Amino acid sequence: MFQALVFVLGAAVPEEILSLAGLGGIQGVVRANSREFLRVPYAEAPTKERRWRPPTPKKGWSGLLDGTTYGAACAQPYPSMFDPPISNTSENCLSMAIYAPRSNSSSSDGGGVPILVYIHGGSFANGGASEARLNATQLVERSGGAIAVAVVQYRLSIFGFLGANQLVGRGGDNSTGNYGLQDCASHPTLHPNPYHGTDMAPIWHPYGTHPFPICPPARNQDQRLALQFLRAHATSFGGNPHRITIAGQSAGAACVSAHVVAPRSTGLFQAAAMWSGAFPDWGYAKMATQQKVFDAVAANLCGGQTSPLDGRPTPAGTNGAMPPADVIKCLESMNAESLLVTAYTASGNVCGDKPCLQTTIDGVELSGQPRELLMSMTAPLEIPLLMGSGRDEGDAFDAGSGLDKSATPSDLRDWLQYEY
Repeated sequence: MFQALVFVLGAAVPEEILSLAGLGGIQGVVRANSREFLRVPYAEAPTKERRWRPPTPKKGWSGLLDGTTYGAACAQPYPSMFDPPISNTSENCLSMAIYAPRSNSSSSDGGGVPILVYIHGGSFANGGASEARLNATQLVERSGGAIAVAVVQYRLSIFGFLGANQLVGRGGDNSTGNYGLQDCASHPTLHPNPYHGTDMAPIWHPYGTHPFPICPPARNQDQRLALQFLRAHATSFGGNPHRITIAGQSAGAACVSAHVVAPRSTGLFQAAAMWSGAFPDWGYAKMATQQKVFDAVAANLCGGQTSPLDGRPTPAGTNGAMPPADVIKCLESMNAESLLVTAYTASGNVCGDKPCLQTTIDGVELSGQPRELLMSMTAPLEIPLLMGSGRDEGDAFDAGSGLDKSATPSDLRDWLQYEY
């Protein structure tokens, strides 16, 4: 759907104001059958001491925010890989682009239109709402304003998917490595939730009765907080908070797969779509793998590392290691570029040419591969799933394969066995 979305924009007419209760106003643009709000922040900047912690829900602001242009994409190693390249990146990136019907009363039943929430791909390291192919204006326009679309940005690479024992506990539980994806506290009454309401209580989840109505943003990671934000403010742009479909391609599909089997995401969406990455083996990393990356980054940038792998400091004078708290402070002080470059090198050394910094099987957020968790469910899955692959998906990977049009099935088989 979004892989080759070519859009033709209608002429823009006077600007529109999106009013978000408890936050403020955002200036957007009105088109023939749709409105665009291209920079809608849902969390505070996850920088410095907020690195490798759950996102902080966005606080209110005075005046109007400019939503007529995209917010910065999340810091990433290769923004130039896109056509056209992503020109603006920052750690202050937790926003979404919302494409909404022109009128808040567009649905036939008056309850708001369905919302498609898109989680972009990019090997967990690249991408953003400003990618030209992800502009959803044409989709909303062609529907006659019968759907709303939100393209969510989330932390990437070392900022979103660095798992390590040294980082356990920074979110209030023992989850780690899933800052771009999901996490939440163990009980909603411990942390007031501005997006919580009894009408949003999930009624089902794959492992039996869910003891908690909804996870509080104080312990949420990016994508889940974005879903809660959309549920809370859906009616502001004509959407229905009870008709949300999450969708994603490649790494985005792997993220959707994790949400489908995660009890902590239960009730935040009613359907899921995944293409070129539904319940893949490659989308999730073991803690031991993530720990190796963390230790390599710490050793390179901070002159030492914690040892052994459980994060306990070694005795003074042993291997030059430093206490975990000092390592974290050191990494928090580094600029984004240094962290991205060092993480890229460390990931290559640990995982070769395959993604390394990705959703972590940490025993808290994920206890295993989502596909295995799906197959082991004790109750039927009660949400519809749409799964498939993008046409010519493999073209992105054949440039370095040495294969051309003269390749035989045997050549392809040999290459696939070598590569995978």
